[in-house]
Amino acid sequence: MEKLSLRWRPYQEPPGDKHLDVLDGFRAICVLLVGWYHIWQQGWLSPSFEIAGQRISLDFLLRSGYLWVDGLLLLSGFLLYLPYTQGGKAPAILSFYRRRLARILPSYLLCILPLFVLGMAMSTQFTAMNTITLADLTDDNASSGNSLLAVTQQLSISLGVAISAAVLRFYEGFDNASTVQQFHYTFITMGVITIISALMFMLLRAKDGRNLISERHKR
Repeated sequence: MEKLSLRWRPYQEPPGDKHLDVLDGFRAICVLLVGWYHIWQQGWLSPSFEIAGQRISLDFLLRSGYLWVDGLLLLSGFLLYLPYTQGGKAPAILSFYRRRLARILPSYLLCILPLFVLGMAMSTQFTAMNTITLADLTDDNASSGNSLLAVTQQLSISLGVAISAAVLRFYEGFDNASTVQQFHYTFITMGVITIISALMFMLLRAKDGRNLISERHKR
């Protein structure tokens, strides 16, 4: 009993200023499971494997991924309250927020940069598409054409949902495919349809939309 007590004594001592390595492992597990959960949401890929003829699925672990966010919040609360339990001086407010910003801002800015580039590219794409669509309209029918364009865009979204439902219904007739595989086939098919629809831009001619800058050429 004494040997067991000596073995566990380091875990019972106050942490003081020591680094709690076990919390790093817990944090890593939470981050991996949350990231895995978001990847699973995009592809619905449920890993499974067989051991000695028994099929083992990790689907239950993936579906509980959102719970590990609560684990990270619990860990943050524990670490914030830890200095007060040691009987020492509480950290200064300015020093605390300075250290927190130094840890959070780099990763935040790293996420903002690709989102900004993606948003700029998508905005440029939609602006160019809408502009070239209305390029040949006169001032008299530009308003009506813009309204028709908005209605067409809404109808195309509804048509896309209807087509994807029809494709999924088609793959449901495959008896040898599971429900997850049927959704995978549907996603792949809709992706191919989207790529093929982009070939319509090849019908554009070099002079399309030239009238939008005709005044500049006259100058």
